[in-house]
Amino acid sequence: MEKWRDVKGYENLYQVSSKGRVFNVLTQKHITGRKTADGYRVSLYKKTEPASKPKDYYVSVLVAKAFIPNYANKTRVGHYGDIYNNDINNLFWATPAEINTNKFRKRKEVLV
Repeated sequence: MEKWRDVKGYENLYQVSSKGRVFNVLTQKHITGRKTADGYRVSLYKKTEPASKPKDYYVSVLVAKAFIPNYANKTRVGHYGDIYNNDINNLFWATPAEINTNKFRKRKEVLV
């Protein structure tokens, strides 16, 4: 079953699902991510803040932050398989060393 949570830092503006979908709460529309060589990216911004500029995020990072506990404070998100599949069952937290040495398909973006 698909679950939804607010995007951290964008509460009441955007939500992300456990299946890797992003939703704009204000417009009541799903956001289509841009397909890149490293996965899907979306641009989010806070309309409520003056001179707000959009900020890009990997959908996988939004999903991981919302649904996957990161007890060891790892800084990267990896995919077990298809890098375009952002379902929580296809994602894991990792260190840079784990990303570079594991047998899985990998992502190399650093999470802040």
